[in-house]
Amino acid sequence: QPQLATDWKIDTDKLSVVFNLRKNVPFQKDGGTFGAKDVVFSMTELVKADSQHAQAPYWRKILRGVKALSDDQVQVDLAEPDGGFLRAISEAESTIEIKSKDFYEKFGEGNMQTQPVAGTGPYQYQSRQQAQYIRYERTPYKHWSVTPDFPEFEFRFMKEASTRMASLLTSEVHVASLPQDLLGQAEKQGMKVVQGRVPALRTYFLP
Repeated sequence: QPQLATDWKIDTDKLSVVFNLRKNVPFQKDGGTFGAKDVVFSMTELVKADSQHAQAPYWRKILRGVKALSDDQVQVDLAEPDGGFLRAISEAESTIEIKSKDFYEKFGEGNMQTQPVAGTGPYQYQSRQQAQYIRYERTPYKHWSVTPDFPEFEFRFMKEASTRMASLLTSEVHVASLPQDLLGQAEKQGMKVVQGRVPALRTYFLP
């Protein structure tokens, strides 16, 4: 389903892709309005030497350049034809999170405690505690894509599966990732097992 890019066209040489962008999409927290300049800014940041994006090595290899053709049209040039390019920028893989160029120029890099960079999602950052949780809140305006069911939600970091299980059974948390050996116990307590909708790979290691 098209999101920030409504449609795109691949050039005959398979080295350039032109994206038409969704109009009038606001960034959170006074980050301005989404446009081509934000795509150029975000993809340029992605390939910098200090980028910590999981797919940065791939993008440094494949991305030759990116330029704005207009306020709502951007062209991405590839170093070589790549059949995985469209998948790499989609939700099926690691995606490319678009950051507000105006917000960055106003506040600088910021940090996770004081001023996280604004995005375009239906939830925006609220607060966090190091190694404990990250809390989000629903955007105060009608989102262009979806209206979230909950006014806020919280990701909690729990290393021990037994702790996650106990928190789930006491309703301290509502969703938890559990290992296979605990799923049966959770189901006996009335819990529902929900399968993920993103690709996954179970890996086995032998000594």
